[in-house]
Amino acid sequence: MNLNNYDYFLPKKNLALEPAVPRDSSKLFIYNVGTDKIIFDHFYNLDKYLPKDSFMVMNNTKVLQARVTMKKENGGKVVLLFLVNELGVMGDGLLSYLVKVMVDREIKVGERVFFIKKII
Repeated sequence: MNLNNYDYFLPKKNLALEPAVPRDSSKLFIYNVGTDKIIFDHFYNLDKYLPKDSFMVMNNTKVLQARVTMKKENGGKVVLLFLVNELGVMGDGLLSYLVKVMVDREIKVGERVFFIKKII
């Protein structure tokens, strides 16, 4: 897996900061591989884009808090976003993870950052 495949620009205006009300009115991003076109719609129209006899699996897992705001030594703040991919079970029975951390501003080598609040 190449993690660089997951790096892309996403304008802040396209981020959902709160759940949509009603939930099925959330935005739907569709990419048509055949035409190379992008379509924006709503989730309640999903059936318009699925091929006939499609099979859908519902997932009720919870999203972990992966965005952590930290304080820099100079008083500034930095937001860390953790992208986690489970690689599998190691020979000792422990799970192995690949973690990529993205930051919203520069952290210099050797600079310390601190948790603002207890996260666990």
